Amino acid sequence: MKNMNIQIPFNDGTDNNVLIPIEIDIHTVETIQYVKSDDKDIKEIIDAIVQAVKTKKKEEDWGDNFRVCDECDSITQEGFVVDDGQYIFCSKECLHKHYTPSEWLEMYDEGNGDSYWTYWWDS
Repeated sequence: MKNMNIQIPFNDGTDNNVLIPIEIDIHTVETIQYVKSDDKDIKEIIDAIVQAVKTKKKEEDWGDNFRVCDECDSITQEGFVVDDGQYIFCSKECLHKHYTPSEWLEMYDEGNGDSYWTYWWDS
């Protein structure tokens, strides 16, 4: 799997934001988005990295090994595809905010429909 090159804003202490280049892999990003910290600086850095990855994905369609959930905006490497990619949901919780379990089963159509669960990560 290739790494993503992103730039995150950093305040250099003089109210000037500078862009810091980072090379990061998607597994790391997917993991750190769930880190909880009371340290404001750490939280800001994590948020900046996750947002930079989401922006780069939208702007450049970077890679095929992750998606962004249409419900919770999380980066995910597996999830539910609805209407052949019209919507992506990272979990049953996000999916069922839009579709009931019976609606999902009807769209899934025992694997013959345009809606399915899959993963995008490299093995």
